Amino acid sequence: MEVSREYSNFLDSEKRMRKLSAYERICRFSESLLPISPGKDTQRKFQEAIDFAHLKITPKGSFSFSVITTLLLFVCLLITKVLGTLSFSLMFLGLILLIPVFYFLYNYPMRLLLSYKIKASTEMVLCTIYMSVSMKVRPNLENAVKFTAANLSGPLAIDLNELIWATYSGKYSSIDRALDDFIEKWKTENSEFTESMNLIKSAFFKAFGEREKVLDEAVSVVLEGTKDRMKRYSQDLQPVLNMLNALGILLPLIGMILFPMMSFFMPEAVKPLALILGYNIFLPIFIVFLMSSFLKKRPASFHQPEIIEPKKLLSFEHLAALLFTVLLGSFGLYKVLTGTEKFSFPLLMYSTLVTVAISGGIIIYCFLSTLKSLKLRNEIVQMESELGVVLFQLGYHVRGGSSIESSLEKITPRIKELKVHSLFVSTLNNINSFGLTFGDALFNRQNGVIYRYPSRLIRAVMNAVVEISKSGSVFLSSSLVSISNFLKNMNTVEEYLREILAEVTSAMKVQALMLAPLATGIVVALSALMMSLLVNLSEWIASFKDTLGGYGPIGAAGSGVFESLIQINQITPVHYFQIIVGVYMIEVVSILSYFLSVIETGDDKIMRRYTLGKMLLIATFIYVATMILLYSMMSSLIPKFGGF
Repeated sequence: MEVSREYSNFLDSEKRMRKLSAYERICRFSESLLPISPGKDTQRKFQEAIDFAHLKITPKGSFSFSVITTLLLFVCLLITKVLGTLSFSLMFLGLILLIPVFYFLYNYPMRLLLSYKIKASTEMVLCTIYMSVSMKVRPNLENAVKFTAANLSGPLAIDLNELIWATYSGKYSSIDRALDDFIEKWKTENSEFTESMNLIKSAFFKAFGEREKVLDEAVSVVLEGTKDRMKRYSQDLQPVLNMLNALGILLPLIGMILFPMMSFFMPEAVKPLALILGYNIFLPIFIVFLMSSFLKKRPASFHQPEIIEPKKLLSFEHLAALLFTVLLGSFGLYKVLTGTEKFSFPLLMYSTLVTVAISGGIIIYCFLSTLKSLKLRNEIVQMESELGVVLFQLGYHVRGGSSIESSLEKITPRIKELKVHSLFVSTLNNINSFGLTFGDALFNRQNGVIYRYPSRLIRAVMNAVVEISKSGSVFLSSSLVSISNFLKNMNTVEEYLREILAEVTSAMKVQALMLAPLATGIVVALSALMMSLLVNLSEWIASFKDTLGGYGPIGAAGSGVFESLIQINQITPVHYFQIIVGVYMIEVVSILSYFLSVIETGDDKIMRRYTLGKMLLIATFIYVATMILLYSMMSSLIPKFGGF
């Protein structure tokens, strides 16, 4: 296969730009430091994941990293034990924790493989549409693969570029053979996608009229398959959410209600460290594991606009969030640590400042980092949904023999209510002001309109329109209508998917916005009320201690019984308990928000941050309001018991 020098340079630069990730660098260093070979079965499993996800590591490097890290943590535990800074129980707990740590690192290539597949699933529909559009413009598989690879940005783009590179370097005799391997690779992951790829391949050998039907069928197959998969996925997701609700939220919260009672009768058994390990570490890990395992079944969705954001080590957003968290959190923590009372409402409020500081820092970062990008992202989404309607009108006008430029002038007044209107008006302005052709008005490097809109879909479609316009008005008209139908069908399926997932996503939103903050707020309020009662009771006992002691041995014994029952100084203070519960609430809401965003919008980082900020803001407000209002209402009953 002949590859132009320009495209050869592009492929070469693509390979150079794919720098090693931190994990890949660490694995390579670990292999050079202490190479450890895994077993044959493990090595085969690792190699399959590495090859599939194009990781630049070896099975030996990945296994060495997991072993070396676990050994280093084991040595650190031994050193702290020898120095006397670690108790035997914590040492034993640390040794137990090494097992899941090793398993996580050992299984990390599989997690990267899962992430690779999930990201690829978001591109499968567009991959099929791009290849079909390119084959309509020019029935050439090589050009179709190039066009698709250039207009995708995720795993499938990597795969397709690898195919072209491998064909160019002689690994494959033709792009047709290379596509066979590509289809085989994704066959077990998405049969509809691979079926559509086979149809596109077969279209190359068809006559013009038959080719159009086959390409339309290829798009229809992948769209219908996506609908069926998403329907089954939403049905399977409901019991998982119920289990998550029961095991990850309700049962742990019931346990939290019992902790004040347990600390009352068994103060030595309930320590803050145990609560932190259980609720702030183990339980969130369990919830993440439960939801991550289900994402393996996630079907293909649609790629979202690619808004390129500048990468900064410490941006204004980071600085503002960090200052808010540090300043407010430090003030609240200082007041808590210097407080002498076992319980007081002011101390509870100071501890709440710590929770608000952590949550507020995340909220500030999420909102500030998406403030500008979100508006542009929403505009691009709307423009993409409107593009099919405009192309249909454009194709209708071109059918009469008009040029694409004159047809564009006719339809722009009719679409002025649409967001996509600005794209075509700017294109006409470039044509009229600078005397450019339709293609140059869009893709001219100096003032091309297309570069103002960071949408790979719009860029790919308009690139195809420019190429089609060179083939005459009759072919252009039919192709525009065909592309318009592709886009309309894609939008229809996307709306259908939203409707299917509505019940599931609504349940997740209820869990994150209502159930978690309400339940945790109630738990803290009841714990504070119980502690207030115990403090009052202990003060009542202290006031009668001298009186009881005046009755000789019997009085002394009675006083001792009261003191043995009410060990108020050994109970975990509520202000510490509130911080633990508050952090748990933040973690649960953040986890649910992340998975909700992945299910709804795929790998859209802007929407992921915005969803997290919005949900965490509402949840934190509900949590704090519930805690304060419930405690205030119920604490009014405490004076009634103060005199008994």
